[in-house]
Amino acid sequence: MPALLKKRAAACAILTAAFVFACAPVFAQEGIEQQYAQGLANTFKKVAAESAERTVCLVIKVSGKTGFGSGAVISGDGLVLTCAHVAEAGEGLEAVTSDGRRHPVRVLGSNSTNDYAVVRMEGGPFPFFETGSSKELKVGDWVMALGHPGGPYEDQRPAFAVGRVTGLHKKLPVQLNQKFYDDA
Repeated sequence: MPALLKKRAAACAILTAAFVFACAPVFAQEGIEQQYAQGLANTFKKVAAESAERTVCLVIKVSGKTGFGSGAVISGDGLVLTCAHVAEAGEGLEAVTSDGRRHPVRVLGSNSTNDYAVVRMEGGPFPFFETGSSKELKVGDWVMALGHPGGPYEDQRPAFAVGRVTGLHKKLPVQLNQKFYDDA
């Protein structure tokens, strides 16, 4: 038995050495990957801080109850891009900015089928997102989402999430609410 154990121990030592030798480049890259991850984290923190004041919580009054949605401020005079299911849901809308101020909102237009709406909040001027083009967007690009799921947080700042684009030009029917995202 001792001879068999010695053979197994020698085999384990050889496999361990082979594993360490084969993985050495991976372990060496770990420092580079940590620097890359830290750089991404710092960028995300900066974008989140700059974007929070450009994102509003929309308070919706529906049959005496309160619901919530989110919107992106797209002009200094208070235009907000949101979802039609948010803008069309209630009898009244109010926007809560990241500093806690509340602004009356009126719906300017919406597209129920494609689920987008433009509303205007009173007041201003407001910090806003510059609109751009998605023509250069590629699968694998980093993207962010901000919003107020479930309503405003105690600090009035929106939730912030990042991810990567996994597909382009997808058709996404949502039959429950008769919505159709024809180029998502």
